[in-house]
Amino acid sequence: MALISRKVNQVKIMKQIRILALIMALILVTSFAIACSSNEKTDGTTSATTVKTTPKVTTAEPIEIPPEENITPETPVTDDAFTAWHEGFTVVPGLNPKCDLPTVWGDGTITNIFDGKDGYFNTTDAATKLGGGDASGLVTLTFEAPNSTLVAYSFILGNDSGDNTGRSPEAWCFYGCNVDPATAQDDDWKLIDEVQISGIVDKNAAPFGYTIDTDKQATYSYYKIEFYENLGGSAINVLQLNEMYLYAAKA
Repeated sequence: MALISRKVNQVKIMKQIRILALIMALILVTSFAIACSSNEKTDGTTSATTVKTTPKVTTAEPIEIPPEENITPETPVTDDAFTAWHEGFTVVPGLNPKCDLPTVWGDGTITNIFDGKDGYFNTTDAATKLGGGDASGLVTLTFEAPNSTLVAYSFILGNDSGDNTGRSPEAWCFYGCNVDPATAQDDDWKLIDEVQISGIVDKNAAPFGYTIDTDKQATYSYYKIEFYENLGGSAINVLQLNEMYLYAAKA
């Protein structure tokens, strides 16, 4: 019986080994078939397996585009509103004016800019104006107004500016200083007003008034205006003004 029992056990073990071997063979065959089918093209050829990788995405820094400069035109006081506006201030005398216009037209001398013959309030001798040309892009007007705190200023255009256009200023910078202009350095001049689009319209002896911002108002003895553009946007070559008024706050 013992011998029969051992034989039976041996047979069982052999069967188990064969079954296990068969299972292993089936696994190998199946794996090979799957590998071949994944590499087989429709035309019967095979190709190497392509491993797909996801490219790394890098985010570029955004390009900063500066905004376009948005210049607001000035709204000067003019026409019927000008007289009451003008009378709301104390007029400050302008002294010792100088201007670097290379050419002067007729009696267009610089002293006429503060002579009171403005062609608007006073029409007598209205042709007494500052007028000239041949400038190369910049005209500088300097003058004195000792110990003055200007709060506003105005221009009266030439008596024929409506008939002969293009000689009125469009853009300028207005500075104050307490150092004699003969020795003053650039840092001594403090900007008190800047106008890029004046709002001026060429008309005969027309007034245009401008207010100086409160935070720019200070006491100075010397002033200069650098005109750098004529009406129409061209670099300044000519300049004509009948009069300039300087204003302090009314006491």
